[in-house]
Amino acid sequence: SVPVNMSGRKLRPPDSKRVLDEATRQRRLERKLEALERDNFHEDPHKNVPQLTHKLPSFSEEPSAKRRKTKTEVRISQRFRRSFAALLEELQNDPEARSRPNYSTAAAPPSKMPERRFAPSADFLAIIRALLVELGIAVSSA
Repeated sequence: SVPVNMSGRKLRPPDSKRVLDEATRQRRLERKLEALERDNFHEDPHKNVPQLTHKLPSFSEEPSAKRRKTKTEVRISQRFRRSFAALLEELQNDPEARSRPNYSTAAAPPSKMPERRFAPSADFLAIIRALLVELGIAVSSA
């Protein structure tokens, strides 16, 4: 019996190579290139669409205008990097920075809602027992 894979195709031994003549190789290459051309040939789908608020992808051959950081810029930013503690200390020593909200002075305004109080679990059970007694349901005090 011939070995078969899961899709039902016959498996060839791994050491056997199929030998193709030049004409067959050329036909295969042309078929693959034609398939690629059919897949890749299209007009810009966004050409006649009015410009929307979000950015659409461009299908132009031009390179992107975005500038990447150079290695020297990255090295410099890494070399002169300051710790969080150093940045906080700099904020506290700068009189101009103290006049406007910063990390150490930022605060939320007081809440418009009343303060919430959470009862401990023992008080919570007592409240439930009282409600059950009011409703006329017998409660054991175990």
